[in-house]
Amino acid sequence: MNETKKKKLTNFKIIEKTDARGQGYYIILDNNEQGTGKNAYFCWEQTLRNAWNDLKRNRDNWKEIDIVFEENEKGNKVVELFSDTNSLEFLV
Repeated sequence: MNETKKKKLTNFKIIEKTDARGQGYYIILDNNEQGTGKNAYFCWEQTLRNAWNDLKRNRDNWKEIDIVFEENEKGNKVVELFSDTNSLEFLV
């Protein structure tokens, strides 16, 4: 099982993408970690069930987000996302 980590992002960019099967996903880039190879966080609908609609609707308005992610050999997979537009509190 992969260890989950938590991180607050304030300097980020969210990019909408489509995979080879036509499924949409998002990449969150942490601009503070550019050049480290560890700045990309991948978001899929099946993983982010509760936050997916908020991500789709409000991502351009976010100033700060908190993510919970799993780090593995394929990259960083976001498993929870909390923004300044949803009502959930981030637990530290």
